[in-house]
Amino acid sequence: MTPATVRIDPGTAVGADGVERRLAHGGMSVLYLARGENGELFVLKMVPPELGTAASRARLTREARALAAVDHAG
Repeated sequence: MTPATVRIDPGTAVGADGVERRLAHGGMSVLYLARGENGELFVLKMVPPELGTAASRARLTREARALAAVDHAG
């Protein structure tokens, strides 16, 4: 499976969150706009299972922490 084949249809529930639409795809992931239980929008990043190595998980964790540290008004 390649990132381009990772598809989630709009309206699909991922846990308690709902997928609104596909935003983009790249070499390692597909990005979706999702809405949480509280109605807040966020970006959901889906990575194919074959890329789920320890090194990939560590890199994604660093990326998530860096993005969570960004504070902006918009």
